[in-house]
Amino acid sequence: MISPRKTLKFLSIILAILLGLILLPILALYLPPVQRWAVERVSSSLEESMGVKVKVDEVRLTPFLNLDVQGMIAQDRENDTLLATDHLHLDVAFWPLLDGRADVEGFGLKGARINSKTLIPDVGVKGHIQSFSAEAKGVDWKQSIFTLNRAHLDGADLTVALADTAQKDTASKPVVWVVDLQDVHIQRSRVALSMPGDSSHLAVSLQDARMAKGHFDLGKKDYRVQSLTLSQGTASMNMTRRPLPADALFTLTGIDLKASGVSYDAQGRFLANVQHLSLREGQHDLYLTHLGGKIEGDTTWVSLPNLRVATPNSQLTASLVADFSAFRPAGKGRFSLKAQACVGMIDVLSAMKPHISTAQHRQIADMSRKLLGGTPIEMQLDAEGNMRHLAVQRATMGVAGLARIAADGFVRNAMEKNRSGAFHFSLNSQSSQRIRPLLPPDLAQTFHLPDGLSALGHLQFNGANYRTNATFQHAQGQINARASVNTDTERYDAEVDVRNFPLHHFIKDQPLSPFTGSFGVHGQGFAPLAMRTNLQATADIRSFRYDRYPLDGIRLKGSLRGTHAFVDFSANNPLIEGRGSIDAQLNRRYAAAVDVQLDKLDLRRLTGMEDTLTFGASFKGNFEATPDMKRMMAKGSMRHLRLIAPERAILARDIDFKFRSQPDTTTLQAYSGDMLLDFSARGGLEQIGKKGGELAKVVQAQLKHRSIDQLSLRKQLPNMALHVVGGHNNIISNLLRYLHYEVSTFKLHLDANAREGVNGHLAVGQLKHGALVIDTIHGTLQHIEDRLHFSATVHNDKRKNPNPFTATLQSSLLEHGVKAEVAFTDANNKKGLQLGAQVEMAEGGTRVHLTPEKAIVAYREFIINPDNFVFWGDDRRLKANVSLLADDGTSLMLHAEEPDSIYNNDISVEINRLNLGELASVMPYLPPVSGILNADFHIVEQDNQFSAVGMAEARKFAYQGVEMGNLGAELSYQPTKDGDHKADAFITFNGTEVAEASGTYYAKGEGSFAGNVKLKSLPLSMMDAFLEGTQTKMKGALNGELTIVGTADKPVVNGTLTFDKAHLYSHVYGVDLTLASQPVEIHNSLIQLKDFALTTADGSPLKMSGIINMERPEAVFLNIDMIAKNFPVIDTKRKRESLVYGKVLTNFAANIYGTPSKMTVRGLLTVLDQTDVTYLLTNSPISSGSDISDLVTFTDFSDTLTAVAPVQQQNNSSLNVALTIRLRQGARFQCFLTPNGDSYVDVSGEGNLELRMPPEGEMRLTGRLTLNEGKMNYELPVIPLRTFTLASGSYVEFTGEMMNPTLNITATERLKSIVTENDHQRAVNFEAGVKISRTLEDMGLEFIIEAPEDLTIKNQLASMTTEERGKAAVALLATGMYITDDNLSVGGFKASNALNAFLQSEIQNIAGKALSTIDLSFGMENGVSASGASTTDYSFQFSKRFLNNRMRVVIGGKVSSGADQTNTAESVIDNISLEYRLDPNSTRYVRLFYDRDSRDPLEGQLMKTGVGLVMRRKSNRLVDLFLFKPRKTSSIVKPQNTSAQ
Repeated sequence: MISPRKTLKFLSIILAILLGLILLPILALYLPPVQRWAVERVSSSLEESMGVKVKVDEVRLTPFLNLDVQGMIAQDRENDTLLATDHLHLDVAFWPLLDGRADVEGFGLKGARINSKTLIPDVGVKGHIQSFSAEAKGVDWKQSIFTLNRAHLDGADLTVALADTAQKDTASKPVVWVVDLQDVHIQRSRVALSMPGDSSHLAVSLQDARMAKGHFDLGKKDYRVQSLTLSQGTASMNMTRRPLPADALFTLTGIDLKASGVSYDAQGRFLANVQHLSLREGQHDLYLTHLGGKIEGDTTWVSLPNLRVATPNSQLTASLVADFSAFRPAGKGRFSLKAQACVGMIDVLSAMKPHISTAQHRQIADMSRKLLGGTPIEMQLDAEGNMRHLAVQRATMGVAGLARIAADGFVRNAMEKNRSGAFHFSLNSQSSQRIRPLLPPDLAQTFHLPDGLSALGHLQFNGANYRTNATFQHAQGQINARASVNTDTERYDAEVDVRNFPLHHFIKDQPLSPFTGSFGVHGQGFAPLAMRTNLQATADIRSFRYDRYPLDGIRLKGSLRGTHAFVDFSANNPLIEGRGSIDAQLNRRYAAAVDVQLDKLDLRRLTGMEDTLTFGASFKGNFEATPDMKRMMAKGSMRHLRLIAPERAILARDIDFKFRSQPDTTTLQAYSGDMLLDFSARGGLEQIGKKGGELAKVVQAQLKHRSIDQLSLRKQLPNMALHVVGGHNNIISNLLRYLHYEVSTFKLHLDANAREGVNGHLAVGQLKHGALVIDTIHGTLQHIEDRLHFSATVHNDKRKNPNPFTATLQSSLLEHGVKAEVAFTDANNKKGLQLGAQVEMAEGGTRVHLTPEKAIVAYREFIINPDNFVFWGDDRRLKANVSLLADDGTSLMLHAEEPDSIYNNDISVEINRLNLGELASVMPYLPPVSGILNADFHIVEQDNQFSAVGMAEARKFAYQGVEMGNLGAELSYQPTKDGDHKADAFITFNGTEVAEASGTYYAKGEGSFAGNVKLKSLPLSMMDAFLEGTQTKMKGALNGELTIVGTADKPVVNGTLTFDKAHLYSHVYGVDLTLASQPVEIHNSLIQLKDFALTTADGSPLKMSGIINMERPEAVFLNIDMIAKNFPVIDTKRKRESLVYGKVLTNFAANIYGTPSKMTVRGLLTVLDQTDVTYLLTNSPISSGSDISDLVTFTDFSDTLTAVAPVQQQNNSSLNVALTIRLRQGARFQCFLTPNGDSYVDVSGEGNLELRMPPEGEMRLTGRLTLNEGKMNYELPVIPLRTFTLASGSYVEFTGEMMNPTLNITATERLKSIVTENDHQRAVNFEAGVKISRTLEDMGLEFIIEAPEDLTIKNQLASMTTEERGKAAVALLATGMYITDDNLSVGGFKASNALNAFLQSEIQNIAGKALSTIDLSFGMENGVSASGASTTDYSFQFSKRFLNNRMRVVIGGKVSSGADQTNTAESVIDNISLEYRLDPNSTRYVRLFYDRDSRDPLEGQLMKTGVGLVMRRKSNRLVDLFLFKPRKTSSIVKPQNTSAQ
């Protein structure tokens, strides 16, 4: 039996041997030789199986699996390094391995370089790792659990390339590992990832990143991270084949992240709390300073309950809950979004930067800086729903202090074509100040964007249908707009209604009134000129004005159907009334027909002229053109052209024209009456315009260089010709005639081309304007020797024109300027003016030199200094030295000193002994003044401010021939330091100061002034020159002090005026009115009169009460009442020069109301019964001795005698007068028809008259004057002076026209004549006279006769015709005999003889026509014949004048009666003579004569026939009769100015 001890020992030995056998190879592995052998065996195996060679410098394996490897390199067959590491360390706990798990207590890798090449299928990894360490105490491969306690990666730079050949692994098992990462730390590492085919690249760098407590259940796909931080990370990505950083979509730098609670599970649920995220995006230069909030959701929804985003310039807060299906077209999910943001413009620009150019970016940045000034854009959005129904509760965007836009509404089926919805929107602007600088400069000059704009509207849409209503408001104005459109059918409809919209708030410096009107458009088709296009448009301006131009009442209606366009327009306002249409076809060739009817165009409103004038016309025309406008044709006519004024109208001749433009030719022809216009040019309109533009450029360049190269200018001339010729009946002459100009003919011809230059001729025939008549005007424009010359002549022929003269102008264009000379020569070939000037563009300015050295001004010869010049510099400095000196001391001087350091300009003007009358004689439009003018002015400029002092005196100054005296003035002007202007003036009369004025003009703002005026005994006699022709004068003086402040438009006048012994008097009418001496107060430009009296010599006052308002100087307002009782309008005794004398007493009451441009006068004038006045009528058509000839005289200008045509006066008054005139019974009026008073009318009557004078019409007088009693001493041809008694009840009735009343006057004289009846004679009393009827211009004159006391004669007269009674009355009044057809045979007075026929003819003519041109005289002589019988010789003579009274025919004869007398036709005519007057003074005649009954003392009775020269002359001495030359006198005959008469 073996003892247990031995047994145990044996077992121990066996166990030790077994353990030794086991441990021996294990322990051998720890021996370096064994370890090297093992590495070599592994390397050989890898090389055989994988082609990889492994080299290890040193391997050390310590007990319990602690491995260190130094210098390991793995290479492929090409000796390319796949893996290299400086040091590899692995520390694995041994004992846990026995339990099926591993605890890696340490893993370290340093200096590793990796290049996987093809070892890993479909993936390429390349790069290096500076160091990596990790600790994993919990790798349980039985439970598939991997726990990484710690990991640290530093200095890694790896590039991962994915291949596109990877195949799906169908044999692998699902991964069920659970990975727990306790702490993962990465520093200074970078990973670059290339997608398959290099389609995109991603690069990420982590400066410092840490993940804590991460749990990844790969089987359940449940991933959680408790904490994640990142500092200074970067990321970039592109979508191109080129490696980064090329074409990067984004470049993120400075990424800082802090997040917690990050999770994601197999159901797609995710959750994260982002405490902070910041980064910088380089492409857009965007800096995100903070992003935070909770993110939660899954694959179907997302929630961001508290999202916060911030940049240095912007902030966003938002809350979002959204089901992803809400964003799908038919999704039923919903979302809710509430967001508020303040967005800085810098961030917006950063986002735009990659998509715009640098210049655009700079421009937008500049605009945003001006517009926002750093103020952020505030936005808010509240929305919920889905794409099926999206509701926007509120959406706003605005900038504080600038503007804000808001909207709310909903959208249904937002992603469908049949979407629908509705929105309300509004706009409110607070201030537009920052918007205005953004406007383009050209637009900013005219357009102004005001503050306080607002808009409110509504938008609806349903599928392709869109409708909107909007209201835009500003101030009191409003714009209402309504529009609808269908994008499918292309139908649209829009209406805009504007009410009182203040356009003047938007357009600068334009006098626009608020606009009221409407516009509309509706139709179908978006493509213009398409066949299906149908458009209708309207416009209606109901209320609008531009300055004084009313533009309301304008309506337009247009339509476009395919290529057919039609426009209809009309206007009806005070400015224009008319209508028209345009009918056009817009095919391949455009064609249009234009029809315009202009009923009225108010030229007074249009041009601002003073006269009321309207224009009317009609136009019809056609236009054709190609779309490129290179071929055009237009023709048309203007008809019924008319100018209408209240007092007259003119119908102008029609105009027909034809225009054609082709690429090679452009022509225009126009016709109007006898006028023809013909224009032609080479090339089309575009070419002509281009040629004109090139010419303008050359002109500008030459002016800039101050040198005129006429040859180069000529080369740029277009090839054209213009020809105009006309007479007195065309549109131009018609218009001139309306302006009171008459032209007989005119002709203009102008040629221009590059070879010959510009050449032309102008000729105007006789030109008349009132009394001014110009016979001919000629002008010539020529290119001579490469120089342009112009000459003109105005000539009046002394044989045709009462105002003969010749005026010439000669000028030429020079290299540096122009030279011109004017001359004036009168009828006596005496020069009244000869003066020239040469104007040159000099270096630094413009120089003027007067020529010739001996000039003539106002008929005086002046010597001009040879070195004279006037130089105006570009620096606004004037230098001058001009002196004109006449031999009588008259001089004109202009001198400007050389600028110095004190004065920029120093100018002196001196005038000595200038004869104003002579000056007026050569200046037709100068007022009729005379006198001797002396003046001296001194002007200086300092610091761009002018000041001036001076004096002027006109000695023996006269206006309209009335001498006023010596007038003088002293003036001074001085600017102030504040930019204001101060002036003083002193007025003298005959050496005595009579007025003083001083004031200051303040230039700030709109400009204002303040001044004082003192009147110091201002003589009222100075007003006599302005009262010339009224037979009234003034005397006395005016005193006062006035202050004037305000602006030129609204001056404010205060002060007092006092009349000192002031009288308004008339020697002709015997009136002397004394003006009240009471002060006239002016308060705030208002004069209040209270019983201000004009008192006659007997103390009768004319009192005036009321106001004169001078607040508006251009429209002084009056409201004055005037009243007078027993007021003598005329009170004078007869004087030698009197035309009226006696006394006219009146009661007068009137009111004057309105402004000078619109004055209303209402009054009552009562002529009292004490009136007894006599008037001498000198030029009446019924004056005694008148030939009662026609009132129209035709003047032949070929006549050598001066003839002045009467000028009809037109009523251009703005007065509106309504005056009632009452004549009381007893007023006596006497009118002398001849200067000696032999013929007169003396009447007394009564009546009521109404005088009306409307502002734009003729004066009208209505009413009746009834003659109660009166008589008339009057003589007519063949009727001696008779005294007629006016029948009571005769009257003069006015029916409107003052000078053409209706007459009903009967005047008779009682005559006694011997009547023989049955050889018995008896005396019969007759009443014979005249009965005047009809109007004064068409007066009916009927001779009447009655025998009221003789029944026989009365019955005889009653049986006669009116014509027979008229002849009997004329015979009775002319001869004193009662002669009828029945008693003409008595006493051998045969009705068949020549005198009987002549008397019957003459009596009948006189009775039938009172107005005759025949002078007729009768004589009667009783005697005894040779047989002793008694005889009666009736002699007669009549004459007739012709040719403006220059030719006179005289026929005389004698008829004898008696028992033995016989008469033949030959014996009746004794003498005939014909006289022709040779001069206007009636002193020289040529006479042809025949005298049958001439007696000679020696020869007895003779018959003479011959011709003779008759001369008549008055003389005080006998010797003067033989002097035929006038005596010389020392007086100088000065030319008379008749051109302005």
